[in-house]
Amino acid sequence: MLFMKDLTPIQRIDKVLDYFKNNPWRIDFDILKKEMKNQVVVKNDPELRTLIDKLQVDRNIMYAGDKDHTDLWQITYEGLLSDTYEKKKEIENSGRAIAETNQMVAKKNEILLVRGTWFAGIAAVLLLLWQIFIYLYPIH
Repeated sequence: MLFMKDLTPIQRIDKVLDYFKNNPWRIDFDILKKEMKNQVVVKNDPELRTLIDKLQVDRNIMYAGDKDHTDLWQITYEGLLSDTYEKKKEIENSGRAIAETNQMVAKKNEILLVRGTWFAGIAAVLLLLWQIFIYLYPIH
């Protein structure tokens, strides 16, 4: 079992989202808090509130009212269909890696183009000098 210190913030928010996905009905904050503490995802209320706020901002869950002065939360359709935050992070990182690779290839191609242009220019000057030499010193 992973302990809280072993979980990254992304893994913590994924655990909360996963709990909502597995329990699609309205979830009482106190029940959620108890379950997350049992799974060693959070250690206090503000930490859980922060995770809930992030999920709500991303439209994965929505406020569903209150019951006996306790907030109720429910997963949204977007939340049911969304990937985990860890997978989103992997996709973002792979996109960055691809962009960096493309940038390196573009820089390499730019260097090769400059070198090729210089080579063509020098070859053209040498050809011009050869033609001048042939014109000035005809062999026949």
